[in-house]
Amino acid sequence: MEKKQLQLKIEQQEERIREIKAKDSESNFLIRDLQRVYKQQEAILEEILYYSKGTEAEYSARRSLQQLDEECREAFRTFEHGKEELSELVNESERARDQAEEDLLWLRKKEQEEKEDKDGKI
Repeated sequence: MEKKQLQLKIEQQEERIREIKAKDSESNFLIRDLQRVYKQQEAILEEILYYSKGTEAEYSARRSLQQLDEECREAFRTFEHGKEELSELVNESERARDQAEEDLLWLRKKEQEEKEDKDGKI
């Protein structure tokens, strides 16, 4: 590869890393919002439980609370899986960037050696 191609590849990988990290950061905000919503729903259902002891509404609220808990766990498992994938994408991009940087250094070193050989022959 040429130097310009390697430099372009390095820049592209760095840009990809920034984009993925931004998505990871955005997912943290989404997770916090989701936690807040689940806590609000849970508080409402707990209040319904408190005021409806012994009625059908209590049983319905308990079922809804159980369902909410299951949905919450599933949502956070999904987010965690997504965050792991984002982390792996960052790692892959960093490896590709590092490889391109190594290739660029090797190419520069080779060019320097060729220049020194050429200067030595003169």
